[in-house]
Amino acid sequence: MRENYLPWQVSVSDFPKDGDLRDQFIFLLSFAILAPSGHNSQPWAFKIENNSVLIFAESSRHLVKSDTNGRQLYISLGCAIENIVIAADYYGFSTAVTLLPDSKNQDLAARVTFSRASEKTSDKDHLIFSIPERFNNRSMYENRVPPKEVLNTISQLQTTNLSINFFISEQKNIAADVAIEAGITAMDNKDFREELSGYVKNNFTSSKVGMPAFGMGIPTLVSLLVPTMIKRFNINRMKNKQDKALLKKFTPIIGVISTEGDVKPDWLNAGRIYERIALMAVSNGFCTAVWASPIQIADYYRKLQSILRTNFRPQVFFRMGYSGKNIPHSPRLSVEEVLIR
Repeated sequence: MRENYLPWQVSVSDFPKDGDLRDQFIFLLSFAILAPSGHNSQPWAFKIENNSVLIFAESSRHLVKSDTNGRQLYISLGCAIENIVIAADYYGFSTAVTLLPDSKNQDLAARVTFSRASEKTSDKDHLIFSIPERFNNRSMYENRVPPKEVLNTISQLQTTNLSINFFISEQKNIAADVAIEAGITAMDNKDFREELSGYVKNNFTSSKVGMPAFGMGIPTLVSLLVPTMIKRFNINRMKNKQDKALLKKFTPIIGVISTEGDVKPDWLNAGRIYERIALMAVSNGFCTAVWASPIQIADYYRKLQSILRTNFRPQVFFRMGYSGKNIPHSPRLSVEEVLIR
């Protein structure tokens, strides 16, 4: 296996139970780095301080053209935080998460403080096992809806300032049109295309960030041309019919996570909830895939608000369903490469 895919080989059984706290926290970060992120940019850095892990926004991997205000960056950090919390729980740690703990340090997104609560759990269905199995599955999904009891369990993650909604049937088709239109608008922007082209990689890339074209169903020879095509053309216009079929015919459910506010803590919380949903999906045999354009581009989110009949701000738009197609993971930076000493 190539070095840029090795982080996915983390094994739950390798926890250094006889190591010191630092060794154990470093191991927990092996799950944090498997979180999803925009363009697989992995915009995080971590620092261990006594009984805490600090999570920082890494500005060098911020998507400045497509994520001008940092929303997608902080949603990604929220996903990483949730992986830490889930992994810690499995090994008997309780956690306290403080968002934006230092107003003087704008890059410090969160502090996770640990305390020993119990021994390692024996729960074979714990979500930690889903972390290395999760991937953004962009393929066609089967025409069946996940069980109501699972959807009800996911819905229970809602709070007074965060909502989770599912679009099915006609509402789904209307939301799909919004997503497709937003994607075309995004690709009309030359700067957006140029940034994206730098993150789309050929299928045998040695890069540790970015998205190999196989994740989009693109064969190896064609993958050599894709970055140039993205830079020069609005390929979303070219595959408009294909995207409509994908979202309307081959996506049984579209989910939307919305928050009452629209600032960094809301983005972090939305990311945490999305990651938990994605892992619950894996645990129950189905999958998810995020579409950022209707959230991030122009005012398309207002159209989603109209469909939802809410004043809450949509933060995460995602497909959900069953797929018999397993796609290889995207590359990863190692813990050592994102750890601040």
